Amino acid sequence: MHLHLHSTSGISGDMLVGGFLGLGLPLDFLQEQLEKLNLKGWEISQTSVEKLGVSAIQFEVAYEEQNHHRHLKDILEILGKSKLSPKAKSIAEDLFQSLGRAESSVHQVPIEEVHFHEVGAVDTIIDIVSIAIALEYFEIESVSSSTIVEGVGKVRFSHGECDLPVPAVRELLGDIPLHRIPVSSELVTPTGAVFLQRFVECFSDLSPLLQPRKGVGCGTKNLSHPNVLELQLSEQKLIVEEIIRLEANVDDLSPQLLASCIEKALTAGALDGWASPVFGKKGRIGQQLVLLCLEKDRDLLLEILLKESGSFGVRVQTVKRLKLDSRHEKFSTEWGNISMRSGFLGKECWQWKPEHRDIVNAADRTGQPPLLIEAQVRQAWGAKLLLSGEPK
Repeated sequence: MHLHLHSTSGISGDMLVGGFLGLGLPLDFLQEQLEKLNLKGWEISQTSVEKLGVSAIQFEVAYEEQNHHRHLKDILEILGKSKLSPKAKSIAEDLFQSLGRAESSVHQVPIEEVHFHEVGAVDTIIDIVSIAIALEYFEIESVSSSTIVEGVGKVRFSHGECDLPVPAVRELLGDIPLHRIPVSSELVTPTGAVFLQRFVECFSDLSPLLQPRKGVGCGTKNLSHPNVLELQLSEQKLIVEEIIRLEANVDDLSPQLLASCIEKALTAGALDGWASPVFGKKGRIGQQLVLLCLEKDRDLLLEILLKESGSFGVRVQTVKRLKLDSRHEKFSTEWGNISMRSGFLGKECWQWKPEHRDIVNAADRTGQPPLLIEAQVRQAWGAKLLLSGEPK
């Protein structure tokens, strides 16, 4: 399963757990698992609420503890003595160790001497272990997220007053992108930040999921915007790619030179290239020449366009695209080996097609029509996939 986070108001432990509950994590199952920690004096609850018109689950931990200052070794000892599953225990230990490393770096002390304050409280321990339990429960294999939102201003905490984000969060986030909004409130907590650091593989405001289940968790604060975090869950994950679109209008290039320009660009590494008719200024009929490429190939292809198209300028845009996972294999047929390209969404094959050049070569060798060979190769490859249980 793949998890995608849609952040409009930061991220925190209770928001994540609320989102998991909204996705279908049973509260009684969570309670049963958390009791394996052997911590006393706590109680969890979930409440359906509305945050400025957005329905969400509010997860709360009530506890009796007064002194919640703990060292990392104290928390690891609690986890080590617990009867949690090995996977949930490993995830929780990893998250706390990452928090410990961040605090160690910020305060310039050995990790063994790190003194957790807010993070050492029972509610934070419950939040982090609940996240670990949820990741195992939903069998989550990968995580992506939109750009994370953070507030502005200063905040008071156990070490005094500081600018947002707090030092531990800054250390955890590193170069993770943040979108600052004019809200004087801490929106990204250390628990939320450590989840991003340890699990999120890529950040894109374009969700890679098709028809996901959704769960919405919320924070306790009432802000000027919905204080919620949306979790999306699905087995159907597309690949999100950021690419460059190069575009120029030309009205004085012959079809032969236009084709030559596109061919040179494709040979030089363009992902795709095409020309479309346009009606330009002074009634001129022209062509809009478009190339798609990766960032690393931009300058070379820009040079080709400017040299070969006759255009005095090129429009450059960064665009996102969603695509199937493309796989290439050799397929042994009665016409010889044919290269096949298959497009997968998760474990399901949604598209497949043979390499056209291989079809043409097979037709030249056998004297059979290319159309007939392609149709039979497609059918044979589809039958092979069907036997393996892969096609959609």
